[in-house]
Amino acid sequence: MTVDKVMNHIGTQAAAQDRIKEAADKAKASKNDKATRAEITSEQDRVEFSDQAKQLQETEQILRFAMEKLEKYDEVRSEKLDEVRERLESDFYFGEDMNEDISQKIISPRELMNTVRDNLEVREYMNRFEEMDAVEEEIDTEKLVEIRNRVAEGYYDDPEILDKTAEKLIELLRG
Repeated sequence: MTVDKVMNHIGTQAAAQDRIKEAADKAKASKNDKATRAEITSEQDRVEFSDQAKQLQETEQILRFAMEKLEKYDEVRSEKLDEVRERLESDFYFGEDMNEDISQKIISPRELMNTVRDNLEVREYMNRFEEMDAVEEEIDTEKLVEIRNRVAEGYYDDPEILDKTAEKLIELLRG
């Protein structure tokens, strides 16, 4: 909300209060007119209000209630805006405590540690792969052909074979 809109809202609020006052004055005037034209029945005077006057009175009460709520709402909004401005000026939102609170809400310390640990393990394995690539060894072409044939035949689809192969690769990487 900009200051211009706030000032505009205040002007609108004043205009609404003027309309409420006019409505109240009209209701009083209408009430006085009706009172002068009251019918006399038996020995008592009786005043009857038209439906329009009753509606006008209800409308006045509703508008008064709404204006009270608007005034309270404006006070709360002003207080909140002042609080946010003060925090911005004091760099509250950029402090270490705020950064830590936000980061903990995004990822828990346990998840962060697990992620860091996994990242370190991946780096370690990548370093070992790079070391293995740096070593110039002759590739046994016969062994390579045999492995390709086994893959094509589905030999490594067997869970036991796949587990054994994975274990051998891990041992090889660990050195």
